[in-house]
Amino acid sequence: MKKSLRLLSIVVILTFIVSIFQNPVYANSKEDLKEVKDERSKIQEELSDSQQKVMDAVEELNVLYNEIDSLQVELAEKEALIDDTEQKMNDTMNDISDLEVEIKELEKKIEERFDILKDRLVSVQQTGGDITYLEVIFGSQSFHDFVNRVSAVNKITDSDAALIEQQELDMKQLEENKQQIVVKLNDLNELKDEQDQMKVEVEEKLVVQKDQQSELEDKKNSLQAMVEELEMSDSELAYLENNIQTDIQKEEEARAKAIAAKEAEKKAQAAKKEAPKREVLNTSTSKKEDKSNSSNDKAKEEKPTSNNDEKTFTVTSTAYTADCKGCSGKTSYNGIDLKKNPNMKVIAVDPEVIPLGSIVEVEGYGVAIAADTGSAIKGKKIDVFISDKNAARSWGVKTVKVTIR
Repeated sequence: MKKSLRLLSIVVILTFIVSIFQNPVYANSKEDLKEVKDERSKIQEELSDSQQKVMDAVEELNVLYNEIDSLQVELAEKEALIDDTEQKMNDTMNDISDLEVEIKELEKKIEERFDILKDRLVSVQQTGGDITYLEVIFGSQSFHDFVNRVSAVNKITDSDAALIEQQELDMKQLEENKQQIVVKLNDLNELKDEQDQMKVEVEEKLVVQKDQQSELEDKKNSLQAMVEELEMSDSELAYLENNIQTDIQKEEEARAKAIAAKEAEKKAQAAKKEAPKREVLNTSTSKKEDKSNSSNDKAKEEKPTSNNDEKTFTVTSTAYTADCKGCSGKTSYNGIDLKKNPNMKVIAVDPEVIPLGSIVEVEGYGVAIAADTGSAIKGKKIDVFISDKNAARSWGVKTVKVTIR
């Protein structure tokens, strides 16, 4: 739809340009001007719509940029948590290694104590102990079984009982340490799995949003290109509109001159008809009047022709920009947007000296359109439009020659 509208705009512009060269009378018509204005209105409406869409796309991109930044921060936090968890897992593995060494040492101590107890019991038996006691002791299948058997026969001294109690405490502590490390390691593994999953989810969101970012940037660039094309079309139509208005004004001036010439001719014919009557009264006077009328007729007939010549005179020139305080940026004559058309040659004039819509050649500036006015522009004074402020200041106040074409 957008491409077809741009194509239509270009076709319309080309059609009007061709018609100017093929049929000047038609190009100067008010119907042509209305068509150009209508087409320009459509272009400007589409331009406004496209500019709004560009602004919307930029706003969406800004929101998306913020979301991507937040996700990247979140991703960095997840990665830091994962690194911390991995470090804890490494520390736990080191703890397990240390504990394994302690377990081996503790098992060695338990075995040594077990041997001591055996030796003591043998000594008790040799000094008169019950053989059944030794059988119970040496028939045990494990240390726990051994303790139970020893307790059952109740042949152990207080010091042996303390030794056995320490053995039981060490064995219990050993089992608790093993269990704690296993639980801690399992918890850390579960935590790492959860963190890995969260990291994957954040990365997936980033991929989706970066795809959206790419699509939005393509959309923005496409809209921006459309805006530039529409601005160019609007500028071309504005130029065409100015030309048509100038031609219409020239045509109206030519009609006025033609009407004036016809009136002068009628008066001359009437004067010639009155001449014979005056000759009857005064021949000499009649001759003088005939000469006078003839001279006046020639002067009246020649006067319109002289007005068609180019008019050249000297004026005082200053410069202005479209960015001044309180300026609308549009010309007062036909609403040319100087901010959007910074390369347009436009001058502000006193309409009583230079008619609005005139094509004027300004010495040192170029050929311009008289399309603006100003409260300080009175008499033989003009203000040339220069988009750059520094260049406008450099122009200063000059005395220049102007030619109205």
